Amino acid sequence: MVGAAGGQLHDGWSRRIENELDRFELLEKAGKANELEEIKANAPNAIPRWLDANAMAIAVKGRVKSSQHYLNLYRWKDRLKRYGLTTSLRGELRDLLSAKIKLRRPFNWRTDIQESGEPPTSMRQLMDWELVLAADHVHSIFRDRTDEHWNAVLPMLLSDFQLLLLDALDLFRELDGANDYSDRSSWDLPSISPHWQNNDFHDWVILIELIRDAWLATHESNPVKARRIAQDWFDIPYPTFKRLALFAASHDGVLNPINGLNG
Repeated sequence: MVGAAGGQLHDGWSRRIENELDRFELLEKAGKANELEEIKANAPNAIPRWLDANAMAIAVKGRVKSSQHYLNLYRWKDRLKRYGLTTSLRGELRDLLSAKIKLRRPFNWRTDIQESGEPPTSMRQLMDWELVLAADHVHSIFRDRTDEHWNAVLPMLLSDFQLLLLDALDLFRELDGANDYSDRSSWDLPSISPHWQNNDFHDWVILIELIRDAWLATHESNPVKARRIAQDWFDIPYPTFKRLALFAASHDGVLNPINGLNG
């Protein structure tokens, strides 16, 4: 499907795969078992298992990180200083910080299961994957919290960061790595506030830190808006957003001692 170092499928080939996956799904939903059996009789491996289909769909959507494209956040920040936050720069930042999947050959630590011939029951058995971002070295680029040009546009980017984080968590869900009640944020970023336990091992958590910083900048300039955003976080799936809401609740003017977060 893709090489161990990553890569993208040709557009025509990816559309063909996507059309076939859609066709199989429609046949299954319509209860056309005879047609599905006929396809299997002519090509036993034509219809993928749900795990294979999910992995193929992710590759088709262009969510596998490619090692052939270099996306430069340093150049983006230089252009921000020169031109300010233009519409094109805003869209480019979303591309740079979009969630991707890095694939590796699975580590077969359970060789007895592999040799048994039993089909895999989780995505981890099918492939070893890591959630990353399209751009590299994101922590080093955003570590400077004294950049006045960056700090000035943070409140304007809060909604972008929120969508990027939600997209990353949804991608985790597709790979059996998250659900409404569990995700990796507490492991990959132990503290929402800056803390010595946090590390730079996982690039995706920069999205949480960017939301935190953008919310703090919004809270300083428009506390009513910041309070409303924090309240909405409680209604978004995934513990990550609940953690962000609790972080926000620890700040002055956000938490009502009687009713919780102010409306």
